[in-house]
Amino acid sequence: MNHLRLIASFLLALALCACASSPSASQKADDGHTAQSDPEETDTRKPETESASLSPLHANGTQLLDDRNDPVVLQGYSTFGINCKPEFVNENTFRFLKEEMGSQVIRLAMYTADSNGYCTSGSQDELETLIDKGVQAATATGQYVIIDWHILSDGNPAQYQGQAKDFFGTVSRKYAGNPAVIYEICNEPNGSDVTWPVVKSYAEAVIPEIRANDKNALILVGTPQWDQAETEAGKDLLEDAGNMMYTVHFYAATHKDQQRQDLDRPA
Repeated sequence: MNHLRLIASFLLALALCACASSPSASQKADDGHTAQSDPEETDTRKPETESASLSPLHANGTQLLDDRNDPVVLQGYSTFGINCKPEFVNENTFRFLKEEMGSQVIRLAMYTADSNGYCTSGSQDELETLIDKGVQAATATGQYVIIDWHILSDGNPAQYQGQAKDFFGTVSRKYAGNPAVIYEICNEPNGSDVTWPVVKSYAEAVIPEIRANDKNALILVGTPQWDQAETEAGKDLLEDAGNMMYTVHFYAATHKDQQRQDLDRPA
């Protein structure tokens, strides 16, 4: 796409996969664990942070670039939903992923609904504390970190738009100027009535909350149909959003030629 900036689904769904990532999985129930459990770490050393070595990232057309304008392709891992599996959010796990698995980015998948969701039955204070722990662990191990507002069963991002504005206002104030932090404002919008104009309107409401605190942070914006309708976004791009990309999720087991053709289609 000549004028559409996008980021493919680089997050590998292996040992630390997101809670559910496909239409058929949207009804899958989470287990009963809550964010209240205290992750146990065996290594109590206080490592030196490596975040200073990370380059600020910016989008230019369809490419992601570093501060030297060299192309960047990030590869890494998404956590399981931190609402139900907080024990994976710790420095030891992230360091293993960096040193043994070659990870460059960690995605902190925080469900907004579902089990112990931020906007439903979960403790917002505890989840925000867990997000902070994840950001610190990722940057201490020299990795980028995506703060993911993980909608799924609540397919319309506008359902909790007010909470999203408050959340991203809070976290962007806390991490303003940190080159490691990336904001994903809506994972996989879905539903027959959730068209691109719906998602675009939501993005236009939430992005200014981030930009008020951080003019240059990289922002990821989901597209309809579980991040598969990027062609809709390509016909009606966001304006004045600054440094941002549109997300596309590609699942190799089910997505074939049509999805690849859509990605190559000019806007």
